Amino acid sequence: MGVNEHQSQINYEPNSFDGQKENPAAKERGYEVEGEIGHYVTYDNDFYSQPRALYNLISDDERERLIQNIADSLGNVEEDEIKRRQVINFYKVDPDYGQRVANSIGLEIDFDKI
Repeated sequence: MGVNEHQSQINYEPNSFDGQKENPAAKERGYEVEGEIGHYVTYDNDFYSQPRALYNLISDDERERLIQNIADSLGNVEEDEIKRRQVINFYKVDPDYGQRVANSIGLEIDFDKI
């Protein structure tokens, strides 16, 4: 994970730095082909069950290596708010996962207020 590389070239959204925004005018438009076609969201809002299943599948040793790998990268992020948002995502996967990452980077989060 590259940290602080190309700071002036944020090329994704949403982002925390008022970088580029999607241009709604560039969105594909539907057209008639025995019915209307277009761009449709093909996923649901369940972003956590699949990584939860994987986290629960791996061994304690693998979990420890995973946490350390994340800490080595996420710990270098300067903005605590970005770290907090990412750790909350890990917590939503599994509370143990989020707490261990938070502890490994020295970030205090009141998980009861999530």
